Amino acid sequence: SLRSWRETSLWWTCASAVHEPGSFEAPAMSGGGGPEFRTLLLYWVTVYFSNVFAKYTKLSPLLYYLIFGFVYGNTGVVEHSDTMDFLGEVAITIVFMALGFEENVTRFVTGVRQAWGIAIIGAVVPFLCGFGVTLAIFPDLGLMPALMAGLAVTATAVSLTMISLQSQGLATSKAAIGIMTSAVLDDVMCLALVAIMVPIATGEAEPTASGILWVLGKCALFFIGIALLHLLFFPKIRKKGDLQKPRFAVLKHIPGLRSIGVQNMFRFDHGGQGTIAVSIVCFGVGFAATAFGFHPTIGAYMAGLILEERYFDVEPEEIPLTKGEEDVPTSEDGAALPENWSNSFEHIKEILENAAFSWFGPIFFLNLGANLIINGEIFGRIIGPALVYFAALFVGQILSAALAARFVPGGFSWAESWMIGFGMLGRAELFFVVLGICFIENEVFSEELNFSLTIAAILLDLCVPVTISLYKPYYLKMESEDEHHFDEEAVLEAIARAEKAEKSKERRLLKTTMVGLEAADGEPVLRRSVSSLSGAPGKAVSKDKVASMGATAVMSPRPPEIVKPATPINQAKPVNDGMALLGTPVTAWDDEQATVKT
Repeated sequence: SLRSWRETSLWWTCASAVHEPGSFEAPAMSGGGGPEFRTLLLYWVTVYFSNVFAKYTKLSPLLYYLIFGFVYGNTGVVEHSDTMDFLGEVAITIVFMALGFEENVTRFVTGVRQAWGIAIIGAVVPFLCGFGVTLAIFPDLGLMPALMAGLAVTATAVSLTMISLQSQGLATSKAAIGIMTSAVLDDVMCLALVAIMVPIATGEAEPTASGILWVLGKCALFFIGIALLHLLFFPKIRKKGDLQKPRFAVLKHIPGLRSIGVQNMFRFDHGGQGTIAVSIVCFGVGFAATAFGFHPTIGAYMAGLILEERYFDVEPEEIPLTKGEEDVPTSEDGAALPENWSNSFEHIKEILENAAFSWFGPIFFLNLGANLIINGEIFGRIIGPALVYFAALFVGQILSAALAARFVPGGFSWAESWMIGFGMLGRAELFFVVLGICFIENEVFSEELNFSLTIAAILLDLCVPVTISLYKPYYLKMESEDEHHFDEEAVLEAIARAEKAEKSKERRLLKTTMVGLEAADGEPVLRRSVSSLSGAPGKAVSKDKVASMGATAVMSPRPPEIVKPATPINQAKPVNDGMALLGTPVTAWDDEQATVKT
């Protein structure tokens, strides 16, 4: 029989392998216990103990991933492997997919508007630092190696920062969004510079206007494609209310396309295949990103970013899909879904985060550390230049990014600005790409310059988790103080804008300025410097009296502990600079949306 023949054949091949060593190999079995398998097991053991050390030292586990990986690589415990490099690329792509999945488009776009200064200034200053230090320490190498050294240290390794922020519970903070959006803009500029300078440095070509425009055009096409996915191909018009939304202004006029969307893919098998469906979409966009010159992580992040929670609404098994489905509320309406419906978004996010931050994502950082090999023979000659590079980049990067976040164009508090400065320190992907081109593939860099930059990058990478972990308590304290700080100038400016807007309505605006808080019998109070609510100017006025008189007040963000009246809110208008002009007292401030809600 066929079964007997298979059993006999298996016995004979195994016996032959035992009696004649080397005469038979079983690829499916022999590959499982190879060096990659042992390396993976070692990495997972290291991940576990890194988290143990991180808990007791109150530092990011990323620090230990890099240190252990560096030790493994330089002591020969782990050897370079293309398989581990591939697993590392998959791991970091999953990390960025999970990070994008946590974020939403509105916050990201807002971050881009505020982060262009960080991207430009935070890239120009490190470039000048790398260029200047190279000319000063290695003057004999000439101008081109100095330019390429400046280019190498320009791009930020945002992967290190986002993992560090995630381990500290700050992955969705405003500072994290500023870092991520500026890193995307930074990548665009660096890709353009690489396309221009690498052919010149290697002597392969001369820079041309058409070549530069082609690089910039590819970047623009990529983001246009993301916008089309977000506005046309991913959404599905599910109910009559969707037709009135501005984002569906074009989609509603495209029959067929408006009824497809990705929701049908995510809710197949009642959401049971949602995780693999999300992975297909994100890895697919990541693969497409490589055609435009981007790393797959950028594509995976952007794909995760535009996957909305409403796409994961799952109908019950007993209800067939009918035309009446379009009137069912969606998860974005703010109201609960029908009792027999569910949403798989949070479940899928939990699975992705577990893979990205617990057991698979750390492989990238351990492998990154293992690939940072230092030549011990020249270590004594390069440690001095390496420390100079490190000091210049450490100071230059932090100051440039922090000051840009605060003032160009602004919008970040001092606490957030310094966090952004620390978060922009890392150097990884593009840095090592440039080093590979200039040292391994071509002889642009000398051995001393190459290893000096490598050691400086290692020190900068180690500083990312350390500085973020050490700064976190001060960051939270400063953020808390900012929440309760009332900027008198900003208040008066907002009042002036409000007065101008109300003149046409001939309404008298009762102006009150919050210039401080006092506690009287445990009750928060308002101290006004203008108008008269209770008699003499400057006298403290209780919140209940303000509520009863319907006074208009201008206050800084997030003051739920200050204004908690029993009467419901009637009207609330958002005003620029994070202020809120309130027609009547408010009940709560929504941190995530930065709007007043009833």
